[in-house]
Amino acid sequence: MVSVTIMGLVLMVATAVEAPVSGLETLAPTGGPSAIDIILMTFIGIGLPLISGVMHLRDKVAEAKGRDLPLSTIYNKTLIFLWVPTLLWLAGWMYQGRAFDIIGLSFDGTLANWIGLVIATAICILFYMQILRVKRSDEAAKSTMKQIEGEQGIQDIMPVTQPEYRQFQLLSVSAGITEEIMFRGFLVWGLAHYMPLWVAAAVSLTSFTLAHLYQESVRSVMRVFLAGLGFTLIYLLSDSLLNAIIVHAAVDLGSGGLIWYARQKVEGGK
Repeated sequence: MVSVTIMGLVLMVATAVEAPVSGLETLAPTGGPSAIDIILMTFIGIGLPLISGVMHLRDKVAEAKGRDLPLSTIYNKTLIFLWVPTLLWLAGWMYQGRAFDIIGLSFDGTLANWIGLVIATAICILFYMQILRVKRSDEAAKSTMKQIEGEQGIQDIMPVTQPEYRQFQLLSVSAGITEEIMFRGFLVWGLAHYMPLWVAAAVSLTSFTLAHLYQESVRSVMRVFLAGLGFTLIYLLSDSLLNAIIVHAAVDLGSGGLIWYARQKVEGGK
């Protein structure tokens, strides 16, 4: 799978070198950010990581006092955390009459577009095959559970009951849509007016990673960084944010599904 992804990225880079991807050429020059955009950029780039950190600290304090929040409540709070700024962006974007393809919400059928979609599809298939393996093999299930041993931040947010799992699936799709629009699409677009595109992408990736520090362990946060880097490359090199949205949702759904089915097999269903 890694070799397929690397080969796909190489092909997209080669395509971009021979005929520069339209998004890489036009991302910054499409009219500078307005006051509305700058306020939203600041809120997303700085405010969201801070709010995420504060929410996590409050939850930890409540837990220490014996007032554990139900997972369903945590999921609902996270959905609000994701969708409120995204809807604010949508309202501001439409109010200003901006086209959605400016931030890559389009699929023009270019070679880079299709290569990105093939990679996204391959990742979806990979996770599906891994989930099937976990469902059929006790050893695979135990191996999956062992990988999250000691990662309390991950274990705390993983679903335990069937209703929680359904809610987690909704949350995973929501994260794929909203985080890609906010961090990879809008924030990179805005920052690219003031700095080189790849620097803008790096700043956005840093903000995205900081917003996930609630996962606590260095290994988990590093995985978030690497996943975010992958989403960024998929977006910029395939010239379509839709591909990044598919991959992001697949990663969240697939990772959660692996842990869910592994836990059901090892610990028994609830």
